[in-house]
Amino acid sequence: RAYPTYRFRDRHAILYLAQYRWAVHKFVDLAATYEAGKVAPEISGLSFDNIAQSIAFGVRLHTKKVGLVRSDVAYGREGVIFHIGFTAGG
Repeated sequence: RAYPTYRFRDRHAILYLAQYRWAVHKFVDLAATYEAGKVAPEISGLSFDNIAQSIAFGVRLHTKKVGLVRSDVAYGREGVIFHIGFTAGG
């Protein structure tokens, strides 16, 4: 979440993701996310050395069946980034 879409691209990739959500209201959740990942041209290059990591905190607005708005503030080794996303339909 702390890196732009398609920032990391290559033939092989690993991604570790953990997210915890707290329901603070019937239609509002708070989320904390940790991500770590790496790309490499060969599988042998996928190690924990120099792995990109990010942490993010966000808010999710939703109905009982569908998400409406998602916003996150994320921090990674390249700085802080803000994301906002909208969902139309279910």
